Amino acid sequence: MPLNFDVTEEILRHCNASDLFTYACTSTSSATLVKEYLTARLLTVYGKFFQSPRNVPHILASCDAVISGSTALSILLPEMSTTWTAGDLDIYVPKRSFAHLSILLQKEGYHILRERTQNENTYTPSSILTVITFDNNTRLIDVVVSNSYTALSPIFQFHNTCVMNFISAYGIFCAYPNLTLHALSMVNP
Repeated sequence: MPLNFDVTEEILRHCNASDLFTYACTSTSSATLVKEYLTARLLTVYGKFFQSPRNVPHILASCDAVISGSTALSILLPEMSTTWTAGDLDIYVPKRSFAHLSILLQKEGYHILRERTQNENTYTPSSILTVITFDNNTRLIDVVVSNSYTALSPIFQFHNTCVMNFISAYGIFCAYPNLTLHALSMVNP
């Protein structure tokens, strides 16, 4: 007899991304439960920053953008052991898509608060062209504009492996799962 949904959901809240994947592989119904659980977690996070959280994957896909930073890390780690919440959202976008993303964020009620150029950037030399902070009077979104064709280049220049993760329109990626999912990391040389 399968566990009731509430019990299963409580168990999932104690699982990291690797555990969730392993459980999802056990059956079609388990895969469906994990997908629903992760979707609910993502929508909760997106709902803190967007009026229409279900549109976020479309926004990411249309701009070739990804979400990284503490938000991505929090989704990979067990919900019950993540004692912090992301204060802002970090969206990485290639320079060719920034104008489109800016329009979409303005439609969500955001305006540009400040811009930091690469010279003010702590990741020098870097594939970061600029960082623009958007504000909606409640939340902040940092848009990191990559000076390369892909939004991903800056992510792999991070100071530490524990933050080399991202959420795309299509899934969640962790560069160093054996370290990150066991609360370990290495300094990027």
